Amino acid sequence: MNLSTISPISGQRRGTRLLWSEGTTAAFTRRGNETLVAEGGHPLVAGPLGITMRLGAGALNLIANPSFEVDAAGWGLNGAGTQSLTRITSDAYSGSACASVTTDGSVGGQGLIWNGTRPAATAGVAYTISGWSKGVSGSSLLRIGMEFYDVDGGFLAGFNAPYTMSSAWTRATFTATAPANTASVRPYYRVHNAVAATYRVDALQLEARAYASIYCDGSLGDGHAWSGTAHASVSTRDASRLRGDGAALAASMGGCFAWLRPEWPSTDAGEHVVLHWNMDATHNSCVAATGSGTWRARWIDGGVTSSAEVAASHGSGDSLLLAVGWTPRVIMIQIGAARIEVARATSPSTMDSARQFDIGRRSDASSGYADAAIGPIVLLGAPPSTHAVIVAQALSAPPPWGACLLAS
Repeated sequence: MNLSTISPISGQRRGTRLLWSEGTTAAFTRRGNETLVAEGGHPLVAGPLGITMRLGAGALNLIANPSFEVDAAGWGLNGAGTQSLTRITSDAYSGSACASVTTDGSVGGQGLIWNGTRPAATAGVAYTISGWSKGVSGSSLLRIGMEFYDVDGGFLAGFNAPYTMSSAWTRATFTATAPANTASVRPYYRVHNAVAATYRVDALQLEARAYASIYCDGSLGDGHAWSGTAHASVSTRDASRLRGDGAALAASMGGCFAWLRPEWPSTDAGEHVVLHWNMDATHNSCVAATGSGTWRARWIDGGVTSSAEVAASHGSGDSLLLAVGWTPRVIMIQIGAARIEVARATSPSTMDSARQFDIGRRSDASSGYADAAIGPIVLLGAPPSTHAVIVAQALSAPPPWGACLLAS
């Protein structure tokens, strides 16, 4: 669990404390003529400047009992020797329970492994296992990984990576591509070599993607669901985005800057959209990571494309500041310290302000999700100045308004 302070807004008592787990959904109700409207489940997540929201594609957690809330069904212990697997309620990362595992170190590879029905898997697809753990005593070195099996249950291959725990809850992730003839996959969270250890595990997730999205199970609120029995079936999270009134943006001049914490590294091949304004087939704009190690701000005016693209390297979970601006003559984009400004290919056309813009995905297709903690994001009536960007980069503490989204 995470404990944070949310500063007051109208009607909120000063000093309110918020107890939350990563992934817990924030609920929103539209009031009056608000610029931004939330769509889908919006999980809370630690962002670069405090608590914010995760915007992105949906998720499917293939582990049927990921957080030990009811029991430890489906989980077992690998190898021989004296070991124990216990569900405890005195500690947890998500919910009110976790697994406590003890190994005696008499043989190698002891520890937690999935013994239930193995999730179906497909050859050539990347799978990522993730989980939260903490060391209690003994060795702090684990191996997180997975085994792949063919349609007859025959073992094909196993892949893993070492991970060093701390005394606090920390998350480990590992990705592997299913080999030829794969039909199923089996995750594990074992100790490294033949060592004695006691450790705790919670919020486990196995998903068919090349990086770990934030934790998902069916009990985390709006936008989350179990496929069957709670805590005994796979779970899903709906895609999420923010939709805004087109009148809040102007085609001739404007800008935005946003704090981001992407789930994916800059080497990921997918497109990840932060802002998309789709007026019609020949008038639209898009701010996104391209999937080629660059970030791009692109305008299409009457079928004529203007694009500013800057290279930026970052890892999964890094904190980034993105700034974008446009005038009738130029387009600018900055990610971190890298900045580029290009001439606009044509004068901006009159655009339909009734059209909505999207934060966190493309407006015109179910693709290009941001898959990132985004917030705050500030929409401007003019391009962000270099001075404004420098000030924003200098911020080192959560702003007084905590986690929110602003439009100006």
